[in-house]
Amino acid sequence: MKHDELHAIAHNFAASLSSGLGNVVGFFATDVYANASSNDDCAVTIDFLNGTVSGQTVDETLIHAVPVYRHVFPNFCSKHGAKVQNFRRFEVRFTIVDLKRGFAVTIEDERGKSSTREYEAYSDKRLCR
Repeated sequence: MKHDELHAIAHNFAASLSSGLGNVVGFFATDVYANASSNDDCAVTIDFLNGTVSGQTVDETLIHAVPVYRHVFPNFCSKHGAKVQNFRRFEVRFTIVDLKRGFAVTIEDERGKSSTREYEAYSDKRLCR
Protein backbone atom coordinates (compact mmCIF):
# COMPACT_ATOMS: atom_id res chain seq x y z
CA MET A 1 0.00 0.00 0.00
CA LYS A 2 1.24 3.50 -0.83
CA HIS A 3 2.66 5.62 1.98
CA ASP A 4 0.17 8.45 1.39
CA GLU A 5 -2.74 6.02 1.65
CA LEU A 6 -1.42 4.77 4.98
CA HIS A 7 -1.11 8.35 6.16
CA ALA A 8 -4.74 9.01 5.23
CA ILE A 9 -5.84 5.97 7.23
CA ALA A 10 -3.77 7.09 10.22
CA HIS A 11 -5.13 10.63 9.99
CA ASN A 12 -8.74 9.48 9.93
CA PHE A 13 -8.18 7.18 12.89
CA ALA A 14 -6.47 9.92 14.92
CA ALA A 15 -9.18 12.44 14.02
CA SER A 16 -11.72 10.25 15.80
CA LEU A 17 -9.83 10.65 19.08
CA SER A 18 -9.22 14.33 18.35
CA SER A 19 -12.97 14.92 17.99
CA GLY A 20 -13.58 13.61 21.49
CA LEU A 21 -16.32 11.25 20.32
CA GLY A 22 -14.38 8.10 19.52
CA ASN A 23 -16.65 7.00 16.70
CA VAL A 24 -14.17 4.41 15.40
CA VAL A 25 -14.46 2.53 18.67
CA GLY A 26 -18.25 2.74 18.86
CA PHE A 27 -18.28 5.83 21.09
CA PHE A 28 -15.75 6.60 23.78
CA ALA A 29 -15.87 10.21 24.96
CA THR A 30 -12.44 11.63 25.77
CA ASP A 31 -10.80 15.05 25.82
CA VAL A 32 -7.25 14.57 24.64
CA TYR A 33 -6.74 18.35 24.51
CA ALA A 34 -7.66 18.81 28.18
CA ASN A 35 -5.00 16.21 28.90
CA ALA A 36 -2.50 18.04 26.70
CA SER A 37 -3.22 21.39 28.37
CA SER A 38 -2.42 19.92 31.79
CA ASN A 39 1.15 19.13 30.73
CA ASP A 40 4.07 21.58 30.74
CA ASP A 41 4.71 20.99 27.04
CA CYS A 42 0.96 21.23 26.28
CA ALA A 43 1.07 17.84 24.57
CA VAL A 44 0.10 14.21 24.83
CA THR A 45 1.56 11.53 22.56
CA ILE A 46 -0.29 8.34 21.70
CA ASP A 47 1.29 5.26 20.17
CA PHE A 48 -1.64 3.50 18.53
CA LEU A 49 0.34 0.36 17.65
CA ASN A 50 1.40 -0.28 21.24
CA GLY A 51 -1.67 1.22 22.90
CA THR A 52 0.27 3.65 25.07
CA VAL A 53 -0.11 7.29 26.00
CA SER A 54 2.62 9.57 27.30
CA GLY A 55 2.45 12.91 29.04
CA GLN A 56 3.16 14.27 32.49
CA THR A 57 -0.46 13.97 33.51
CA VAL A 58 -3.05 11.86 31.74
CA ASP A 59 -6.54 11.15 33.05
CA GLU A 60 -7.94 7.66 33.59
CA THR A 61 -10.45 7.98 30.75
CA LEU A 62 -7.72 8.47 28.17
CA ILE A 63 -5.56 5.75 29.72
CA HIS A 64 -8.49 3.32 29.30
CA ALA A 65 -9.45 4.57 25.82
CA VAL A 66 -6.08 4.13 24.11
CA PRO A 67 -5.95 0.30 24.38
CA VAL A 68 -9.49 0.19 22.99
CA TYR A 69 -8.30 2.20 19.98
CA ARG A 70 -5.36 -0.17 19.58
CA HIS A 71 -7.71 -3.14 19.63
CA VAL A 72 -9.91 -1.81 16.78
CA PHE A 73 -7.09 -0.46 14.60
CA PRO A 74 -6.52 -3.73 12.67
CA ASN A 75 -10.20 -3.87 11.69
CA PHE A 76 -10.13 -0.17 10.75
CA CYS A 77 -7.13 -0.86 8.51
CA SER A 78 -8.87 -3.81 6.90
CA LYS A 79 -11.93 -1.71 6.07
CA HIS A 80 -9.62 0.66 4.21
CA GLY A 81 -7.70 -2.00 2.28
CA ALA A 82 -4.65 -2.07 4.53
CA LYS A 83 -3.16 -4.29 7.21
CA VAL A 84 -1.87 -3.17 10.57
CA GLN A 85 1.41 -4.83 9.50
CA ASN A 86 1.76 -2.08 6.86
CA PHE A 87 2.69 0.20 9.78
CA ARG A 88 5.96 0.01 11.69
CA ARG A 89 5.09 3.17 13.60
CA PHE A 90 1.89 5.14 14.18
CA GLU A 91 2.15 7.89 16.76
CA VAL A 92 0.13 11.05 17.18
CA ARG A 93 1.12 14.10 19.20
CA PHE A 94 -1.89 16.15 20.30
CA THR A 95 -1.11 19.74 21.27
CA ILE A 96 -2.86 22.86 22.46
CA VAL A 97 -0.94 26.13 22.18
CA ASP A 98 -2.51 29.57 22.55
CA LEU A 99 -5.95 27.92 22.38
CA LYS A 100 -5.05 26.34 19.02
CA ARG A 101 -5.59 22.61 19.00
CA GLY A 102 -3.85 20.32 16.60
CA PHE A 103 -2.26 16.97 16.07
CA ALA A 104 0.80 15.66 14.26
CA VAL A 105 0.56 12.17 12.76
CA THR A 106 3.83 10.27 12.39
CA ILE A 107 3.93 6.97 10.57
CA GLU A 108 6.59 4.63 9.31
CA ASP A 109 5.52 2.13 6.70
CA GLU A 110 6.69 -1.45 6.29
CA ARG A 111 9.37 -0.31 3.81
CA GLY A 112 10.87 2.10 6.35
CA LYS A 113 9.56 5.35 4.88
CA SER A 114 8.65 7.77 7.65
CA SER A 115 6.76 11.06 7.63
CA THR A 116 4.96 13.48 9.92
CA ARG A 117 2.01 15.65 8.94
CA GLU A 118 0.36 18.28 11.09
CA TYR A 119 -3.37 19.05 11.23
CA GLU A 120 -5.63 21.59 12.88
CA ALA A 121 -8.07 19.98 15.27
CA TYR A 122 -11.73 19.90 14.31
CA SER A 123 -11.18 21.24 10.79
CA ASP A 124 -8.63 18.47 10.08
CA LYS A 125 -6.95 20.82 7.63
CA ARG A 126 -3.37 19.91 6.96
CA LEU A 127 -0.87 22.52 8.04
CA CYS A 128 1.81 23.17 5.45
CA ARG A 129 5.27 24.17 6.58
